[in-house]
Amino acid sequence: MEYCVGDVVTVLIFVRGVGLIGLGASAYMLYQARPAIEAGVEELERAKAGEEGASTANGVKTIAKAVTGPVLGATASSLLILNGQRILSQRLCSYNTRLQHTLKQA
Repeated sequence: MEYCVGDVVTVLIFVRGVGLIGLGASAYMLYQARPAIEAGVEELERAKAGEEGASTANGVKTIAKAVTGPVLGATASSLLILNGQRILSQRLCSYNTRLQHTLKQA
């Protein structure tokens, strides 16, 4: 199936748009996770000071739970943007090859 340039550009805009929206959503999720991250850091500081009932493992778990979603979202969004760039590069190479082949025949 042969695609025209407009289809590729539409896909590229869609993929990059979704990627940028995902990056924005990840930043917002990370901002919303700030209180949980601060609580985890406080737990780590109390464990370092040797307070009873404070656990390093609990502090790390709290921070990991708060950061996991935004990090995965940002990673997936970055991969979408990079994949869109890969698609564009491959299509441009394909068009360039066809153009060179056409010019050799002329």
